[in-house]
Amino acid sequence: MSIIVNYEEDQRKFVIAIVPIRMSKETKVENLIRDIGRVEEEVWLQLVNAKAVFSLKHLIFSSYVSLRKCLSHESLTKNPHIELLMVLTGTRQIENAVSIAGISKNTMEVFLVVLSVDKEKSRINEIIGDFIKKHNLNFDKELMKTLNMKAPLATKITTKELKSTTGVSYIEKLEKNIMLKSLSVYFKF
Repeated sequence: MSIIVNYEEDQRKFVIAIVPIRMSKETKVENLIRDIGRVEEEVWLQLVNAKAVFSLKHLIFSSYVSLRKCLSHESLTKNPHIELLMVLTGTRQIENAVSIAGISKNTMEVFLVVLSVDKEKSRINEIIGDFIKKHNLNFDKELMKTLNMKAPLATKITTKELKSTTGVSYIEKLEKNIMLKSLSVYFKF
């Protein structure tokens, strides 16, 4: 089970796929890490620690921003999969982003994110299937339903910021602030 989002912009088609995964104690994290990054021309894979993600919207937004910034040469890195971790965590330091949103041997819940340009949905599904099969991973559809109030960016939002944000609910206001903090990696002070 995956969510695939398509964006068409400037004669290009961005395809972002997100797959909720549960890792087991037997999962060899070093092998997973070795296989993330650029998979083929215009396709990148990243595994994101679910603890760093507030919501599915937060993950999709961060994925889109990182891919778009890399392709327009406005990114902080040359790699969309690394840029994703930086945007998701709202930090300009790669090392910090990896320690917050990357995976380790203790990580059990992750999102497999595929970032691609001008690829067919069938090819994306094939890449996902091959990766999951190779590493003996399991889908975890329950991950898609949760809001993580302990996500690092969620804990950095102040009451003052929430009060000054328009929105119907607390969650909507929180999510808007999280997205703004995600974009703050591109602010120059």
